Amino acid sequence: MYRRNSINHDGYDFRNVNVFVVSLIPLVGAIFFSMMGPKEEVRMQVLLIIFIMNSALITPMTMAMLIAEEKEKNTLRTLMLSTVSPVEFLVGKAIVTWLLVGITNIGIFLIIQAPNKFLPMYIVIAFFISTIMILIGAIIGILSKNVMSSGTNSMLILFYSYSRCSQ
Repeated sequence: MYRRNSINHDGYDFRNVNVFVVSLIPLVGAIFFSMMGPKEEVRMQVLLIIFIMNSALITPMTMAMLIAEEKEKNTLRTLMLSTVSPVEFLVGKAIVTWLLVGITNIGIFLIIQAPNKFLPMYIVIAFFISTIMILIGAIIGILSKNVMSSGTNSMLILFYSYSRCSQ
């Protein structure tokens, strides 16, 4: 129980303002773009754009920031000296990111008011893409020295992946 609380402590309480604000960006975009028109075709295109933005930009950046923050505060060294294995640490941060991204993806779907028949397929696709992007974000977070450099490092890679996804 103690290990789980120590791993997920920073993720569950939203003292990390960066992660909270970054997770609000797709929701604000969904609210803004949902006013574009009532047609189902337009709503599905808006859903795709906001989903790609959330998956390619926000998800890995969140994971990278969480890991880089632990490195910057030197709590990562303390965790590594404890009984927490590196895999448990990464899984703990990934679970926090999955929950945040999952809630955001469902919120995007509901705000856009896409047809409910697409919801199960949307959730499955979002889960698999989020898994890949969380792994990319973990690599960026591990290679970054602090939170500021994780944002800079992730932008170069993530804008490239965003441009490839939206073609």
